[in-house]
Amino acid sequence: MAPRGWAWFGLPLALLVVCSGVTRSATAAGGERPADGLRLTYEVSFGSIPVGRSYYSWVPDGEATVWVSKELAPSGPMARLYRVRDRFVARVHLDGRPELLYEDIDEPKGRRQERWSAVHWDRGQTTFVRVDHTEGKTDREVVSTPPGMQWPLTLPYWIAHQPVVALDGLAVPLLDGTKLKEVRLRVLGEESVKTDLGPLACERIDGEVWYRGERQRAGSFQAWRRRTAPHIPVRIISRLKFGTLKETLFREAAYGVRPEIPPPPIDTRDRQN
Repeated sequence: MAPRGWAWFGLPLALLVVCSGVTRSATAAGGERPADGLRLTYEVSFGSIPVGRSYYSWVPDGEATVWVSKELAPSGPMARLYRVRDRFVARVHLDGRPELLYEDIDEPKGRRQERWSAVHWDRGQTTFVRVDHTEGKTDREVVSTPPGMQWPLTLPYWIAHQPVVALDGLAVPLLDGTKLKEVRLRVLGEESVKTDLGPLACERIDGEVWYRGERQRAGSFQAWRRRTAPHIPVRIISRLKFGTLKETLFREAAYGVRPEIPPPPIDTRDRQN
């Protein structure tokens, strides 16, 4: 199953990740300090069929943290078949460590769930809370969290703020819900990408996602990161079992609206379990 909130891809049916070669382990190095807030709009197609837009934003919050968010907006036939407005929000420390994640997910047949994840870095654990609104169930789980972990939502932001030379051969732990995976990155060099903003000089980054501790690949992608700062993702192509999903930058705008998230229904604070 592809990561549900993988923020470089446009729709829930294909939210997956990343590469091959000799790998190094990621750490929580912060990389570049983020610029002012940005809102990126992407046009999304499945094969040759347009299926909607996606919106990816980051907004600095004081001197210590940044809010990263993602919204999905299907249109045309896709909107009639799959009525979703999925929303993902995360708070990230400036040293690169994710702290808090909120996911509001529409699912087929009218199902909906909300999920909260809170990281306790001093213990190497994440508290995960899920509310299934269809069944009226709430569950809580504590999962092990290795150093350098990212969520599918925060990984693109983290990559955008790392020196490109540090990404080649990097292995990044990826926590997708309660499942731990590994993203393996490889930098393939400079390429130009045509967009509605004109041709943009980019660095191509290929990746693969593997289930951690298993010899099974979860998915792969090709991504083009703009060479000039801010190093935003310009295009992402996901290779899926049932087709190809492409997301291309359509608009880039300054943005300063901090996202709001509801409090979790049960405790996620740092305490022994």
